[in-house]
Amino acid sequence: MTPAEGDRPAAGEQSLAAALGGSSSATKPGTPITPGGPAGAGSTSRAAATVAATATMPGAAPAASGGKRTLAQRAIDRVPVKWLSTAALAVFLGVTALFGGLEAVPTPETPVIAAGDTFIGGELEMTPVRLTVIDKLGSTGVFPTPGEQRILSLVMDVRNMSEFARASSTDSVLGLTRVEGLQDVLETTELTELQVMSGISPSVARLDDGTFGPWLQPEIPVRVVLSWAVPVGAFSDGDTMRLALPTSTRRMGQSVLYGVYWSDQYTGAYADLAIEDLGKGEAE
Repeated sequence: MTPAEGDRPAAGEQSLAAALGGSSSATKPGTPITPGGPAGAGSTSRAAATVAATATMPGAAPAASGGKRTLAQRAIDRVPVKWLSTAALAVFLGVTALFGGLEAVPTPETPVIAAGDTFIGGELEMTPVRLTVIDKLGSTGVFPTPGEQRILSLVMDVRNMSEFARASSTDSVLGLTRVEGLQDVLETTELTELQVMSGISPSVARLDDGTFGPWLQPEIPVRVVLSWAVPVGAFSDGDTMRLALPTSTRRMGQSVLYGVYWSDQYTGAYADLAIEDLGKGEAE
């Protein structure tokens, strides 16, 4: 059952679309051994065989032709195999260090996209469209303090590629979208830590009808606007800002949790966009 959508804007209120310009492996067997030796063998042969067997019995003294084992050989026999393995490893590491050491596995770089490019992460297709700053914009869930704050908004096309409806404002969807450097800007405005953290997460609304915190239906593209309240003068027309787009991994609950969910959220891509200053925005 699809959760209900948010309220639509009141009649007469300027739409977000109008304000921001949006639209929608075997071995061989061994030779058999016959007890007593070959048939017809004489006593002399058997005696010779007995002597040979006696000479090779465990614990028998070595044959004269073999000579005595040297002191070094006996000493090596007394060294535990584990010590030899450790010594070999030490030699290997020493030689490796001499020739530059072990090479570290390179870490994949986080991709950087521009307006109009598409990033797919966490079963979401995200295409940033434009980044704007405006004094006032209704139906975004952001209420800036007049004269002190403005609204920074990211317009983005999103398509839910999973077979489940997903709430757009959750961390596994768009809730962890970030404006790089925004935390530093907010910390200089004497806001409390809670206010700074709450100001980093965007509010999300549909651009076409202003539905706040919309659910994203499977395979249905929608244009949304992500908004933040920012200090006046913090951002100007033409400034290039970097936004962090989230990604995550689908999991299936097996113990305390149950059902399908997305976890391990992290930045999957960056988007560099230039800001457009739209001025005052909605009329008083």
